[in-house]
Amino acid sequence: MARKWTRREENHRRKELLKLYVRENRTIGEIAEILRTGESTIYDRLVRLKIPSLRSQKPNYNNIRRDICIPSIYSSELAEFIGLILGDGHLTPTQVTVTLGKKDEYVPYVMNLIWNLFRIKPRHLILNRGDSVVYFGSVMVVRWLIAMGLAFNKTKSQADLPAWIFSRKIFIPLNR
Repeated sequence: MARKWTRREENHRRKELLKLYVRENRTIGEIAEILRTGESTIYDRLVRLKIPSLRSQKPNYNNIRRDICIPSIYSSELAEFIGLILGDGHLTPTQVTVTLGKKDEYVPYVMNLIWNLFRIKPRHLILNRGDSVVYFGSVMVVRWLIAMGLAFNKTKSQADLPAWIFSRKIFIPLNR
C-alpha cells in the first residue's frame, strides 16, 4: 500500500494537476504521459484531491473532433461527394468510406475532395484484391450526412439525392 502524502506533497500534486488539467486543459491521457504514470492513477488523484471532472471541455469529448469543418453552404463539390457516397460509398455510425475499385488514378481526386469539404486528411487503403478504399472517421460528419437524407443502408432505405441538389443546375453534373 502506498504511503500517505505529506501536506507539502499533496499541495504540490494539487498545483500540478490544476495547472495541467484545468489551466492547460490537457486530457487525463496527456497528463499521464507527461507525468509518466497510468491514466487511472491520474484519475484517482483528481478524485482524491477533489478536482472536478471537466470532460465536456476536453478535446475529442465524446468522440467529437474539433479539427473537422462541416460545409456551411451547398456547392457542386458537396453535390459530387454525396453522389460518390450514394454510388461507391458507405456510412457507418463512425466512418465514411468510398470504395473506388481498381481506379487508382481517382484516389488523389477523392482525397482532395474530402479535404476541401471537411478539412480532414482521409486515409487510403488497398485491399488484398487490389481495390482502393478512401475513408475517414467522424461521427459529426456521418450524423450531418444522415440528417441530409443519406442512410447507413442506402439500398434498403432507398436513399436519394437531397432536394437541394436539384435546386440549381450547377449541382447536377449532367447539365454542365
